[in-house]
Amino acid sequence: MNFDVLFFVNSILLGMAFSANAFAFCLKHGNAYKEISTKETNLYSGIFASMELAFSFLGCILAFIFLKVFPNFQSMVPGISVILLFYVGGKAFYSAYKWSEPDSEESITLNNKVICLQGVASFLDAISVGFVFYYYGLARGLLGCLIMTIFGFIICKQGFFHGKHFGVFRTQRGYVYAGIIMVLVGIELFIKGVFM
Repeated sequence: MNFDVLFFVNSILLGMAFSANAFAFCLKHGNAYKEISTKETNLYSGIFASMELAFSFLGCILAFIFLKVFPNFQSMVPGISVILLFYVGGKAFYSAYKWSEPDSEESITLNNKVICLQGVASFLDAISVGFVFYYYGLARGLLGCLIMTIFGFIICKQGFFHGKHFGVFRTQRGYVYAGIIMVLVGIELFIKGVFM
């Protein structure tokens, strides 16, 4: 398995970008539940991370099966990757545009069910990474998903920490960064797929 630095960089950046929604949820929960324990933040961050892993793994497997069954679509992978990443990046920009600081006094029910539902909402788009990691092969694609998940967990932990100690801040900027990352990775993969 031939690894390159760009593979790891893309995996880390995608893990951070796909975690923008989960980070916002974690900030909000940390801000609302100042008494939340480290054990609880580990559990909830782990649930978010497991959702990211599940959807990104599913995306890789579905993309590779689809392209095995329909090999004629392989030449379209660069375009599909760009469309998917631009779509997800556009959603991040839209979230930044529509974002407003939540009321810190808002009553939030925090339990495993709520976190699972928020995890699905946050990481459903991670299915798209199957086409992104297609260039690297299935084994490295799954490894890329694992790297994404590790950084997703770290981002969620930071969200709880900052929400608990500093309140809700910079969420809007986080969505903008996520959108920029998606667009740049999309352009890079398109150039690699078409011209290299």
